Amino acid sequence: MAWLGLGHTSGTTQCQAMVHPDATQLCEPLAELALHHAGRCQWLVSCYQELLAGSLQQKGLVETNAYSLLVRTVMAAVEDRAWTATEVAR
Repeated sequence: MAWLGLGHTSGTTQCQAMVHPDATQLCEPLAELALHHAGRCQWLVSCYQELLAGSLQQKGLVETNAYSLLVRTVMAAVEDRAWTATEVAR
């Protein structure tokens, strides 16, 4: 199982991908697919996706920056149990 997301902002294509640990054989084809469809793009690769990062490095890509993502859990009451968009005021 694998996931690939492509987005376009300010004239730049951004790629994000994840590969399940049991499906590491998909790293190479996923990287090929993204590079074929997106061409030159910026990749955001999670630190636990070492095999995917290695596949991209074998294709000539190099790490230029590192980022930390901080997540905070938020709970909000909803009237019904369907999916609901929630905004949090600070």
